[in-house]
Amino acid sequence: MSDQGMEISPDTNGKCACSYSFFRIFHTFRMARHWGALILGLLGVVILFVGGWILDGLASSTRVVSNVALVQVSRDSLTGGNLEISELTAYSMELPESRQDPAAYREKLLQGNERYLIGLMNSADLKKMNLGLADYANPESIRDGDAYKKIKDLFKDYRDRAIDKTQTRYAATRRFLKKDFNRRIENSVDEDKLQKRLERDQKLEDLTSAYNGILQALADGDFESAKLRDQVNKVVVVIPDVEDQADEEKTVQKYKDELYGSVQLANLYRAAKHARGRGLFATIVDFKMNHLHGVFSSLIFDGNIKGARQHITQFLMGLCWMSRMHPIYMVFLMLLSLSVWALIGGAICRMAALQLARNEWISPKQALQFSTEKFWHFLAAPLLPVGIIVLVSILIFLGGILGAIPVLGEILSGILLIAGLFGGLVIALVSMGLLGGFNLMHPTIAVEGSDSFDAISRSFSYVFARPWRWGFYSLTAAAYGGVCYLFVRLFIFIMLASVRVVAGASINLDGSSYFSERGKLDAMWPMPSWSVLQKPVDWINLGGTETLGAFLIWIFVALVVGMLLAFVISFFFSANTVIYYLLRKSVDGIDLEDVFVEQDAEELIDEEPVDEPTADETTESSTAEPEPAAEPESTVKPKTTAEPESSPESDTTEEPSDKPDSPEEGDYDMKKE
Repeated sequence: MSDQGMEISPDTNGKCACSYSFFRIFHTFRMARHWGALILGLLGVVILFVGGWILDGLASSTRVVSNVALVQVSRDSLTGGNLEISELTAYSMELPESRQDPAAYREKLLQGNERYLIGLMNSADLKKMNLGLADYANPESIRDGDAYKKIKDLFKDYRDRAIDKTQTRYAATRRFLKKDFNRRIENSVDEDKLQKRLERDQKLEDLTSAYNGILQALADGDFESAKLRDQVNKVVVVIPDVEDQADEEKTVQKYKDELYGSVQLANLYRAAKHARGRGLFATIVDFKMNHLHGVFSSLIFDGNIKGARQHITQFLMGLCWMSRMHPIYMVFLMLLSLSVWALIGGAICRMAALQLARNEWISPKQALQFSTEKFWHFLAAPLLPVGIIVLVSILIFLGGILGAIPVLGEILSGILLIAGLFGGLVIALVSMGLLGGFNLMHPTIAVEGSDSFDAISRSFSYVFARPWRWGFYSLTAAAYGGVCYLFVRLFIFIMLASVRVVAGASINLDGSSYFSERGKLDAMWPMPSWSVLQKPVDWINLGGTETLGAFLIWIFVALVVGMLLAFVISFFFSANTVIYYLLRKSVDGIDLEDVFVEQDAEELIDEEPVDEPTADETTESSTAEPEPAAEPESTVKPKTTAEPESSPESDTTEEPSDKPDSPEEGDYDMKKE
């Protein structure tokens, strides 16, 4: 067996330990789950998300538009189960309209949403309420966001009033039903009393169910017209005990009209909210995570290679859509991402490099100090090949301009074609090297302590020198990483779900502020699922203190879910560091223990340093002739023998002479002085 496949190295006890280098890949989980690497990964996630939200705020026109008519504006939309066809998903699914002209498809979605909202604003139930929506039922107000603000304010106002009136009518109807049935039970014979009680209980149960259905429709805007009217007719009834029946009938009809209008207004608000679209960063993150989860689930749970390939294809198509529709935004987002991972990824690679080579763990602070010193090298390593590709492309473009010259251009095109082909060769080589060696650039700097040029040189050479070995290592790490990802995701899901179920059993004893029939924790923290670990919160249907509590819960749950992303990031950089070590050993024959260590990095070793005399001190002490020194009378001289070589036992019986007989003796006197 060759040395490339097997490594022999001494262990901590000086014994010879034999281990196959390839299996170092399976040490990645241990490195990725280290608390320091996870903290760094979580820090990177937080910085990236904050930066992405800032970009979304600065570029509000980049919101991703969905087809509102196809969105199920219901409770499903709050739990991640909505059917939403956005311009991004349409492009990734290769819909012909979106693929041919994405800008025209976006405009088509916007116009369709405007017609849909205008139709809702002109509904009969809303017109009866005289809400003043006619001034906002136009495309300009909808695109500017003025219509959404007006609809949101109206929804909050009328929802609160509708809930109060519904609760009042529900209580009155319930009292009337109880009183009426109790009177019937008293006046009936014994044989009919049981039947009357059962009928009363059934009526009260139907009344409560209808009341909850109305509250649900007021919260979500999800309703069926016939079902809603049946529920309203059960809750809002004319009470016969009221003296003025005519006034009671008018009041009941007014309540019903307001309830119908309030539910329609809730539906309009949900549609307007979806019509505004989502921020580009939030959309891209969800899109990426859904397809990442889909790839691993398809391969491991379903064994569906075709499904995994479809997820990968759709994800790549999503990136193509972003580059076509929002190129400037994509440039800024890429610079932000490269900057964050130059700092955080470089630190994680440094931790993995020292752990693998020297079995030492450094703190996140020390790793960040290293990545900060090498920040510009980490950042420039992937950018330099891109710059080369852009520069060569510009030169080819300029050569093409010469070819556009009439008459002379045809001749120049043929002559300059050789230079163009050479430029294409450079682009192909750099592109393939960047595609395969991008993940090795950060480990190169972390292991070698070198610069960006060395990172590019080594990563490209290793990929081109050992392409099959690189591919095998990468596929093995990806498969192993997928299993680890699902395990960590399952762990986090069990953690969140168990806390949510147990805590909900007690907190839900108290109802929500607006909808008492809904548990308090149900409103503040939707139940997580395997596919969606953190579901969106319906903020608008929360009270003041509930909003604060839900916000705190959201932060802590987001940090826990962020640890899953932190693990993925930590695993990615740690695995690539291991792959770099293995490729370096295969190509250059350098041992895995060879790693760059700075001067102050020695302080990280737990063992105490041992002071040893330098070469100069040893030479001086062995060759220099000591000068005799006058000693005071009180000085006590050590007793030595005149001939130590023949009588070593008698060194304590002879008096020493005034002049030392050996250099060692003179050394002792000089140290004594």
